[in-house]
Amino acid sequence: MSEAIAFASLLLTSSPHATERAVMNICANGTDNFASGTESSRDAALAQGFTINGLVLGQDAKLSQYFRSSVIGGRGAFAMDISDAKYAGEFMTRKLVRDLLASAPADAPRNRIE
Repeated sequence: MSEAIAFASLLLTSSPHATERAVMNICANGTDNFASGTESSRDAALAQGFTINGLVLGQDAKLSQYFRSSVIGGRGAFAMDISDAKYAGEFMTRKLVRDLLASAPADAPRNRIE
């Protein structure tokens, strides 16, 4: 994950397209493969103003906590737990709605999405 965050940061900073908000979405069923962990890559991405969201695959409370403490960050960041791959489409829809709501102006109407 740390390499993915670092590479996404490179791609986002080198993009010729301007945006008010840049979001990375990390989806995984385990922790980072490198002993150094995700914190340094995450912190560097956050320092550049990026938001990192997480999709946690499986039913693992420790992994969910790992995402919340070591992976996600930035304005409106969140982690969602996906208990079973058959629900991935539903969760992706919910994730996209949350991304869009986080990008909306503070005074925009917000209807509850179930």
